[in-house]
Amino acid sequence: MADAPSGFTLARDPDEVPTPLAIAAADFCRRAGRPSSPEAVRLALARLSPDEDSELEALLQAEPEAKPLGPEALVDVVRGLSAQEAAEREERGEYVAMARVPRRKEKSPAARRERESAHPSRDEQRQEVLAALAASHGDLERTAKKLGLSTEALEQRLKRLSLVRRAHAMSQTGSKGARPPHVRPGGAKPERVRPSAPVPPPLPKRGADRPPKGRLVLGTPAHRELRELESQAGAAELRELLKTYKGNRRQIIGSLNRVFRSTKKWGPEELDVLLARHGLRAEAERQELDNLRYLFTQARGELGEVAKKLKVTPADLRKDLEARGLWAEAERLRDRFRRELFGKPLGEQVRLLLTRGRYLRELGAQEALERHVREEVERQWLTARDAPSKERVAKLASRLAIGEDVAESLVARFKLGGP
Repeated sequence: MADAPSGFTLARDPDEVPTPLAIAAADFCRRAGRPSSPEAVRLALARLSPDEDSELEALLQAEPEAKPLGPEALVDVVRGLSAQEAAEREERGEYVAMARVPRRKEKSPAARRERESAHPSRDEQRQEVLAALAASHGDLERTAKKLGLSTEALEQRLKRLSLVRRAHAMSQTGSKGARPPHVRPGGAKPERVRPSAPVPPPLPKRGADRPPKGRLVLGTPAHRELRELESQAGAAELRELLKTYKGNRRQIIGSLNRVFRSTKKWGPEELDVLLARHGLRAEAERQELDNLRYLFTQARGELGEVAKKLKVTPADLRKDLEARGLWAEAERLRDRFRRELFGKPLGEQVRLLLTRGRYLRELGAQEALERHVREEVERQWLTARDAPSKERVAKLASRLAIGEDVAESLVARFKLGGP
């Protein structure tokens, strides 16, 4: 077989395509008259680099300009091809042939060298980040500027390179003695440099001076002064709370009330003032919105499941999101999953209708889905009316690709026992 054209090479692994983007692309292709499996969508989107995801997201938010458009055609539209021409190629079957061609990465030495120069190895990236941290004495903002990154991008890179604890240690000690670890000859793995931690003083002997310990000890915990949060160290502590609780304001406020002394209980207003003082308000809103998108995607739009994760009631969660202008984003995600229900095979729609009634009611899709399934079942039931009464249910099950017991449940549910 001849080599596949260069346009068929993958820019990333299909599993690296963001899940919300893949869901939106599958929904777009369904609306464009070319429903596709999740595997086909991910394989096609893997041709796009992460830098092209923003253009793809903008395209997916609009209605299709032409039909039909499958995932392969969608990639060409992102890269500048008109929607009408892509639809014509789809009609001619060009993308069907394209989807059957195995994807591959570049095999030429020149392409490989170019890719390696554009993407340094993991060890090289670690060395670069460690050197920048040492030069900045562990300060993440200064390190990010040296590397030409935003603070958020640097934090993601630290996680990916397993350097979070090293960076935290450098920031605590001021990185006075920190330097990039020595690399052994031959490109061997760098030695680990453990930061020196202060040795705590020994505990006093058992007696009146030693504080009691255990779960049943009575008393109140020692509180810290609230003014500590107004310092630069307080800003770092507040940023750590944002990352720990992923921007969840209820949990952050609860933690502050447990640890810091104040004349009154903290609330959202006091937290907003503190975040604004340290310039962290936008970061807090971004982290919270990202976490909400993730939770709604994991729960497939079910508000109750998201509320359970956040340890609040669904009514309180909705009220809070509406008050802060975030409900529109949550409803947009929920609407995507409502529309996705009607793109599923009929057998799966029947299963959801019979077993996930609470989920469908909460999503606001039960009546529409039941009406859709009823119309198809009644149509197939009438088509099978010539069959003997004992075989009619079996024929209905065969036409709908479902089990006979499920078909009997539908006949009883929709009261189709007559001719």
